[in-house]
Amino acid sequence: MRLWSLIVAAALLAGSASAGDRPSLWPIDPECSWLHVLVYRSGVMARFGHNHVIRSNNIIGQVTMADTGAFAAHVRLPLNALSVDDADARKAEGSDFVGDIADRDRAATRRNMLGPKLLNAGPGDFIDIRTLYIEGQPPDVLVSADIVGEHFGGDVRFPATVLVDGRELTITGEVALSHSDLGLKPYSAALGMLKVRDEMTVRFHIVARSDTASRPSDCLSVRESHSDK
Repeated sequence: MRLWSLIVAAALLAGSASAGDRPSLWPIDPECSWLHVLVYRSGVMARFGHNHVIRSNNIIGQVTMADTGAFAAHVRLPLNALSVDDADARKAEGSDFVGDIADRDRAATRRNMLGPKLLNAGPGDFIDIRTLYIEGQPPDVLVSADIVGEHFGGDVRFPATVLVDGRELTITGEVALSHSDLGLKPYSAALGMLKVRDEMTVRFHIVARSDTASRPSDCLSVRESHSDK
């Protein structure tokens, strides 16, 4: 699946660029990029559980840009760098995530998420996300992407907003996804009376820059502005 996504991305760039174009690599800025996975409680005992925000601020990867403006993206999320129910992330995501979660509960949720019954994360494991093809013209595009973990994976299609400002590219959007789309089984307890809903929402803000571009001094405010939604 990874090899296929690389082949498709290369073909897209080659097909949309003229012979004189030289695709360039724009690294993703992990300080200005974030991704939230919103996970919801379910079951007859749902009132005893919590909705959760899984947060990644350690996004790495690159965007391949052609002179024509065609692009392909490769995003990597280190699994062991994911945080669960960070107070700022919960506040940013609104009324479904009101209230702080006790440290022991956050730690338990994170253990369950990374454990063998769900992500089965080992040291150095990543979630790799690669664009397969992109329809439309910026700012409004439709992205088809390949999501691959060590023990799970699947394809997804979603709208995104792409803004190019000089030597900086920003990709933002929201994806409706389910555990079953990725071959995962949602966590459950108490004989299924308390469980995680199959459906989840992924929100993201990815910033990539050419090597010659400078980072704005206020790039961290990108995350903070999410709380204004």
